[in-house]
Amino acid sequence: MAVIVVWAACDALQLMAAEQTAKLMWRTIGYAAHNLGPIILLVFALIYTGRDAWVTPLNIGLLAFEPILVGFVVTPTTTMHGLIWRGIHVSTDPGYVILEMAFDPWYWINTAYNYVLVLAAIVLFLDMAWGSKTTHRKQGITLVAGIIPPFVGNISWVAGLTIIDVTALGFALTGAVWGVALFRYRLLDLVPVGRHAVLEDIPDGYLVLDDEDRIVDQNAASRSILGEVVGVPARRVLPASAEIIDRPMDEEGETEMTFTVDGRRRHYRAQISPLGSEEFIGRLVLLRDVTEQRVVKNRYQALIENSSDLIAVLDEEGVMRYMSPSSTRILGYDASTLENTSAFERIHPDDVDRTIEDSVKEWRSRTTSRISITAIGTGMAPGCGWNPVVATCSRRSRSTGS
Repeated sequence: MAVIVVWAACDALQLMAAEQTAKLMWRTIGYAAHNLGPIILLVFALIYTGRDAWVTPLNIGLLAFEPILVGFVVTPTTTMHGLIWRGIHVSTDPGYVILEMAFDPWYWINTAYNYVLVLAAIVLFLDMAWGSKTTHRKQGITLVAGIIPPFVGNISWVAGLTIIDVTALGFALTGAVWGVALFRYRLLDLVPVGRHAVLEDIPDGYLVLDDEDRIVDQNAASRSILGEVVGVPARRVLPASAEIIDRPMDEEGETEMTFTVDGRRRHYRAQISPLGSEEFIGRLVLLRDVTEQRVVKNRYQALIENSSDLIAVLDEEGVMRYMSPSSTRILGYDASTLENTSAFERIHPDDVDRTIEDSVKEWRSRTTSRISITAIGTGMAPGCGWNPVVATCSRRSRSTGS
C-alpha cells in the first residue's frame, strides 16, 4: 500500500509541476515505486493463495533484480544513456503542461516483465477463486477486480490511448474494491488455506484421475511412492488397482497393493472416490501406508494360531466367522467345520440359555471365572443385538456341564 501511495503522490506532483526538471524528478521517483508494485503484488498473491514455499529470499531476489535495477539505477540516469526514455520535453498543446517522452527498448522490456508479474498474480487469485466456495471465492474475484482498473489504465497510457498516465486514478477504484474485500469479505481475517499447502504435506499419497483415468495431479507423498506419473494412465501405474478403477465412475472402492519404496516392500490401502458434488469431474485415489498395521496384524494372527486356548470370532448373529486351530485338540472338530456355524449349535439345549446369561454377566462384571465362555465385546442379551466378539473357551469335563 505504501508503494501505491508513493506512486500516486509522485504522479500527482508531476502533473502539478510546471518545469521539466521537476516533472522528470517526480516521474523518476514514481517510476521506481511503479517497478516495486508488481513484485509486491505477486509475493502477496503467492502467500495469500498458500504458495508461500515459493517465497524465498533467492526467488524474491531473482524476481526483483530487473525491476530494482531499472527503477533505481537505469531510470535515474536515463538522460545520460537514453535506455528508458528519450526526447524528454514539456508540451502545452492540450492546454496542460505535460511531460512527453519516447520509450526506448529497455522500457518495453521492463514494462512487459511487470505485466507478466501482474498477470501471474491475477492467475493465482482466479485459481483460488475457482477452487474455493462462498467467501474465499468472493475474495479472489474482488482482488482481481481491484487489480484491473490501474492495469488497464497503464496499458492505455503505454499504448498512447491517453495523453496522461491514468494509472494512479485506477488506484482510487482499487482502494474502493479492496475495501469491500477487506471489511465485507474479511480479507485478512479469513485467509484461505491453500490447496498446495495442505495436500503437499499430508502423509497419504493422492492421485487425481480425469474422466479417462489418466493421472492429472499428485502430491509429494505419491511421488515418493510412484515417482513423477502425471499424464500416465492409472492402470499402468497401479496395475493391482484394476478392480477399483474398473468400477462405475460414481462408485467408491478399496483394495490393497504393494510397492517397493527405498528398497523396502510397503503395503498400501488404495481408496478411490468420485470428484464433483454436482457434476463428475474425475476421481481421487488415496494411498495410505498400512505396512505397520499389517505387521501388527500378522503378529497377533501368529499368537492366535499358536494359542493353546480356543479363540473364535463371532458376527452379530452369533455365527463363528473364525475358529483357531486349537479347536481340533479341545473340541475334536476341525476349525473349517465349525466356521460359519452358530456358536451355540453344539451346546446342549438345556445349557444354551445359561451360557448366554453367564456370558452377559461376564461382559458386565468381568469378575466371574467359572463360565466356559468369556465374551469380549458388547452384550448379547435380547434387545442388545450381537456385535462381533472374541470368545475364549477352556476345556472342561462333562460333569461340569461344559
